[in-house]
Amino acid sequence: APVITSSIGDFTGYIYENSPKYTLVRDVQLRNNLQVLVADPDQTPDDPPPTFDLRTIDTGAFAITEEGFIYFNGNQLDFESIQSVSFRVIVTESDVPNPKSSSVDVTIQLLDRNDNAPEFNAQEYSVTIPEGNGRRTVIQVEANDVDSGFYGEVTYTISSVSNNGRQKFDIDPNSGQLYVTSLVDRGENYVITIEAKDNPSTSDGS
Repeated sequence: APVITSSIGDFTGYIYENSPKYTLVRDVQLRNNLQVLVADPDQTPDDPPPTFDLRTIDTGAFAITEEGFIYFNGNQLDFESIQSVSFRVIVTESDVPNPKSSSVDVTIQLLDRNDNAPEFNAQEYSVTIPEGNGRRTVIQVEANDVDSGFYGEVTYTISSVSNNGRQKFDIDPNSGQLYVTSLVDRGENYVITIEAKDNPSTSDGS
């Protein structure tokens, strides 16, 4: 039967979520393509080069080329929905009587990308600030990011405050707690624009 090995030493490959169709699967360092290598132990120096039929089963998301390279063949890979895909590669001898087959299990790990922006629970908040002096809480705003882990962490900043009031307000970058920090008189009105940011992308260019 055919003997199956891997060009990267094992049968675990890696690919970024939202990769385009036909993207090749790579090793954990993303430097080398995962290639299924096949040898025929019955081959002799006088025999013609063996040929094999390679195919994947148990998956609609990945396929394999004649040369043994595994590639994405689906519509979308979303890390927030699934983190890994497992399937089997079947290798069958071609152009021989009584062809023999071998198989190997392959696992593809999805890598997260920063593909979602934070969204506030409300687009506008209206609050009344007690007049007076000293640091006191105004409101806590909240934005959610459906990305996982590092990419889903949100920080808050004040972008602008109307009526030259920027120095009167502060925000906790992690909790979204908004504070007034100095004197506010009756009748004063301020429009405060708060920005929510997630963590920046890494070198993959997403």
